[in-house]
Amino acid sequence: MTTRAIQLLVKKYAAQIGIDPAVTVHSLRVTATTEGDKSGSSILELQKWLGHADPRTTIGYIRSQENLDRNPAYGIRYG
Repeated sequence: MTTRAIQLLVKKYAAQIGIDPAVTVHSLRVTATTEGDKSGSSILELQKWLGHADPRTTIGYIRSQENLDRNPAYGIRYG
């Protein structure tokens, strides 16, 4: 399956269930990484899972609670 095919599937199912069409594969990766961090996974575990060569890239995926008001994902409309 190609990257584009996965993007189209995410867009299709987001529309079907009525969530914001701005949801992307990348935003789902960011959400999963943030949740992994909150549940206690180490940066090294998350880095390996994401396939990042540099842990600083992985750290950039983790969204902290105090930055939610500035995070573009905070404005996503669900349902």
